[in-house]
Amino acid sequence: MELGENHKRHVLSTFQYIDDLFADMEQMLATARSSRLYKEYELDVTPEKQMELQRAITEFRTLMSRIQAELNITPRPPHVSAVRAVLAFFTFIDIALEELQPRHMRGYGELSAGTTVQLETLVAEMRSLLERMRSVLD
Repeated sequence: MELGENHKRHVLSTFQYIDDLFADMEQMLATARSSRLYKEYELDVTPEKQMELQRAITEFRTLMSRIQAELNITPRPPHVSAVRAVLAFFTFIDIALEELQPRHMRGYGELSAGTTVQLETLVAEMRSLLERMRSVLD
């Protein structure tokens, strides 16, 4: 089968979209099993069915890979550093923690002196742990 470059780009973008949907499914199932505090999904898929789904997803990805090779379609290699992405997430977390500082919380109502101190202590504790996490990647 001969495809033009536009056709190849369309096939590749479709395969990337499908792969992203599979990644979302995998993440959803992993999140449901995780220790995450605020879960969005109830884990109502048995471990056996999860394994079956994972095998089928792997099989589907293998099929897409084979088709890509047969059509001489080369996906571009990863271009985003995982370290940089995680460091950016840490920055977003730090901004969220800043918004928990008492001076920002006053917009929601006055805080007692004791609550102000407790809140500052909790935010400092979370920021300290965040810095430890960040240092892993430095």
